[in-house]
Amino acid sequence: MRYVKTCPYPLLLAAYRLILNYMVIYLYGSDSYRRLSKLEELISEYRRKNPQADIIEADFEDEPERIAEICDFLKQPALFSAKKAAIVRNGTAEESKRWIETLKLFGDSADVFVLLSDSVKKPAKRFSFLLKKPVLSQEFGELEGVRLEKFVRALLSMRKVEFEEASLKVFLKYLASSDSRSWRAKNEIEKLALLGKRISCDDVSRLIKSVSYTHLTLPTN
Repeated sequence: MRYVKTCPYPLLLAAYRLILNYMVIYLYGSDSYRRLSKLEELISEYRRKNPQADIIEADFEDEPERIAEICDFLKQPALFSAKKAAIVRNGTAEESKRWIETLKLFGDSADVFVLLSDSVKKPAKRFSFLLKKPVLSQEFGELEGVRLEKFVRALLSMRKVEFEEASLKVFLKYLASSDSRSWRAKNEIEKLALLGKRISCDDVSRLIKSVSYTHLTLPTN
């Protein structure tokens, strides 16, 4: 699943090049929409910059048995290029000593890139080194207040949806009382966009009522 086109905060190409100078990048937090958008953006830019690189992907929540395979891949010479990358979802789900020691080897490597994505609010103590240099970490917690409003207004602009000011306040209050706020904002704005008109308080009220009868299933990895 790809999220790049729907992310309201794309980074400039120069910023991506700067970020990819870090050889271990750790994305974490409960806001899976923004985190996964950033993950896909970084993967896309790495592939563009290193088209011949050897790349391996794994999810340690679903495939904990692949830790040895990932560690071996990182330590062995690349087969087809000087560059190689490991993209690991739920990278702290398994506290293997070998995995932790392997990660610490590549913080300043010129040829090995490790990209980790976690849904945890904060990594376990054994992985606390991921929050320090030379690792580049970025937290994606639930949006609130001004940051939530800014995110919603960016989505509205992108989808060319216009709210009445009063209805926007109701919508923001609804989001603030919910979990998975960025995912929910994206999904509900896409529904409201289908109305093809300026969104009123009644429109938002009907939306909230309909959502209460449905279950929103969202990707987290």
